[in-house]
Amino acid sequence: MNMSKKENAIPVRKIILNSFAGMLMGLIFTISAILIFALIVKQFNPGDSVIGAVNQVIKIIGIGISVFFGIKRLVTHKWMGGGLSGLLFVISGALIFSAIEGRFGSFMQLLSDCLLGILVGIIFAIIFGQILFPKHKAKS
Repeated sequence: MNMSKKENAIPVRKIILNSFAGMLMGLIFTISAILIFALIVKQFNPGDSVIGAVNQVIKIIGIGISVFFGIKRLVTHKWMGGGLSGLLFVISGALIFSAIEGRFGSFMQLLSDCLLGILVGIIFAIIFGQILFPKHKAKS
């Protein structure tokens, strides 16, 4: 099994470009979901615990969408693409919502969110890579 360096090389450029595309798709979903949820909050006025939980669910689904589109075209190293998609999603989301609020949140909260984005991104990439985009299809 003599593999050349080119066959073993990590497709860094492809991972980065796909991760950015995935991040954009995740942000589109997240902003849409937050706007819809804001209308629901205004109409029904749920408690603060519900708002926090729904925001976390929206964030995790947004990471999932980012990863889905971020690894869709990758043949190898999907876990890297998933981690990067999750990280880019969290950072860009933090920048966008900081700009909207007019202030930057806590550094420790951002660090925690970044780690969550990487971890959830890798987990989603492993799951999607095995279920939705398997490398080798079984012969029947």
